[in-house]
Amino acid sequence: MGTTHVIGPLTHKADAKITTTDGPLYLPGLIPGEEVSLSPQNKPILLKQHPERTTPPCPYVPQCGGCHLQHMSSTAQNDFKHQLINRALQRQHVVCEELAPIIRPQSHQRRSVKWHIDSSVKPSHFE
Repeated sequence: MGTTHVIGPLTHKADAKITTTDGPLYLPGLIPGEEVSLSPQNKPILLKQHPERTTPPCPYVPQCGGCHLQHMSSTAQNDFKHQLINRALQRQHVVCEELAPIIRPQSHQRRSVKWHIDSSVKPSHFE
């Protein structure tokens, strides 16, 4: 079996970045802390799964690819989203002491948010 890779923080598109001798690979469907090796076709082979891994509720996940976090529990999804928001704020040098908890939509619903930041660098309103 080849090299074992431990998954680090996910990209903003929820992909795992694995560095190989041929360059970086961006692989969906993994969780930070998991261990994988790569098949000859560069497909991940899960060696050690994260305890927050779950079976996606949608049967079309492998074909569709539209819901990037369905392999994670709600807790792991919330952690990823908090990290994503914190990294975006840090890139803009915005200090946020604590983020409010993420409000989960009802099952079978989707939700997105747009923030509007005013000149005082505070969110003025949400959509």
